[in-house]
Amino acid sequence: MSYGNKGKIRAFLVEAFDILFVMVLCFVTLLTTMLMRGKVIVGAGSGGGLTYTFNMASFAFTASFLVIYLVYIIHHSEGELKSFYAAHYDSKEKRQLKRAEEKRAGRNEG
Repeated sequence: MSYGNKGKIRAFLVEAFDILFVMVLCFVTLLTTMLMRGKVIVGAGSGGGLTYTFNMASFAFTASFLVIYLVYIIHHSEGELKSFYAAHYDSKEKRQLKRAEEKRAGRNEG
């Protein structure tokens, strides 16, 4: 099955969006952490670099967002995998089964 030029462009845009989304998410996470702490890793500050504390609310929010994102990605990936499998392998399996049935039928007749 050929998707043509439109499909290739769409696949490229989806892949580019996925990559940029992850990069922006990482950047925002790091920037937010630095801004909330009010310190910088290198340079002037209130001395001593960053100190991290565990906040259950922040952890729960981040964990829930990651779980929702993973469920969304897995759900859509499963659909894409099924369509890929159907396009590339279903017809081959059906042909192989048909040949095997024809061979069995030929043996039974002869």
